[in-house]
Amino acid sequence: MMGTVFGGAALVTLVLVVGVAGAFLWALSRSALDNVPRALGIAQRVAWVVAAATAAAALFGLVSDLISPAVTMTVPLRLPLPLHIPQLTTEGSPARIESSGLVLAELSLGHIALPTRALWAFGQALITLMPTSLSVLVAVACSRLRDGRPFSTVLTRLAKLAAAFVLLAGFLGQALRGVAGSMASYQALSYSSAAWTGYPEDFDLADVLPEPTVFVPLDFWPLGAAIGLLILTALLARGTHLQNDTEGLV
Repeated sequence: MMGTVFGGAALVTLVLVVGVAGAFLWALSRSALDNVPRALGIAQRVAWVVAAATAAAALFGLVSDLISPAVTMTVPLRLPLPLHIPQLTTEGSPARIESSGLVLAELSLGHIALPTRALWAFGQALITLMPTSLSVLVAVACSRLRDGRPFSTVLTRLAKLAAAFVLLAGFLGQALRGVAGSMASYQALSYSSAAWTGYPEDFDLADVLPEPTVFVPLDFWPLGAAIGLLILTALLARGTHLQNDTEGLV
């Protein structure tokens, strides 16, 4: 179940990045901001709810992964396919497996070492917290838009902090998850001995058992999200400067 957190957090993060930028472009394209305070108020409340929900989910997931008897992790492993088992024959589709490589499996694991649990738990928490930072940004942005002052130093700094957090949490969270999964792979799939009766003496059971391996995947979508937020930061900074200049002329 927790393996789906990463994909869900990535989707929510990208939606919020596009949403906050779209909200500003939409509101600023209107001739008068006082026509949309109700919609902005609803959006602000929804953003705070999302921020609270994702923060609570991150905390709950962190505690659960640290103290639960078993933790569900994404674990890399190698499957020895095709299986060279004596006297084994299969029939069915004409397609056949010529070779195999690394696969990622969702495994519920017990008795995993505490450092492995901790790395996985904190990696999950970082990924889950990314939408929290963006939801706070959306809520503050809606508040400024309702006040008729969409540009401010506070909002510019908040957008910059959100960009930095998305970039750091996105890559660090992936790295921690990958390292923890690799550690769990060796802890759960390393065998000191194995035996299977009824087969020839030259049959090696290790040839058909899944093998532990190391795999630390890194997707680059956090970089794209951070760049989008930095562009928004530059627009906000420019708007704040123009707004201050305009107020100084009045």
